[in-house]
This record gives sequence, structure tokens and C-alpha cells, in this order.
Amino acid sequence: MNDNQLINYPKYGSFRISTTNKTLKLRAETFLKKEPTTLEWLQSLEDDSMLIDVGANIGIYSIPSALFHVKKVIALEPEILNFNMLLKNMELNNISSNEIEALPLAVSTKH
Repeated sequence: MNDNQLINYPKYGSFRISTTNKTLKLRAETFLKKEPTTLEWLQSLEDDSMLIDVGANIGIYSIPSALFHVKKVIALEPEILNFNMLLKNMELNNISSNEIEALPLAVSTKH
């Protein structure tokens, strides 16, 4: 299986997502279809905005946001395998920690 997949993002460009298993491959293939309202919302953000992606997972929205939509993304992902894949996807797209600040943290309303 190919280690990464190029995702074409119409009107914006393209980016890569690591696809080391079937689940990640499916996630990359459904990027434009799975959450169209999320994509519409991201596209409405101002260029100088900051996005906080809580539950960033592998970066499927953090990556294109940093590349095409906002000034900076803070990506929070507590699950270590997903967090490591987020870091790998940042590297695949030449995204620095100035563009995406990835943190292995969870957010909760409970103390």
C-alpha cells in the first residue's frame, strides 16, 4: 500500500496524508465528501485567523487549514498513534511548528 496519498483540494491546491492502513486511506479518499459543512466553514475563515483543532486526529483538517486558510493552527490530539501520524503528515507537507503547533493534549469540561 502506498505510504501517502495526494489529496487535491479544488480551488486551493493539494496536500499529502499518510495512508499506512485502510482506515487512513479511506479518510484521505473521503476528505471532500465526509464533512462538507466543515470544509465550507474552514473556507470562510480569514487568512489571519487562528484555528484550534480539538481532536485533530491525523490532521485531515489541520493540514489544509494551515496550508490554505489560516495563519496558525493549534492541533490538540491526545491519542498517541494519531498524534504521531499528525506529526508525520505535517512533515509530509513541509509544515513547521510555527504553522501548526501540535500538542498531545485532551480537552474536557470536567475537572
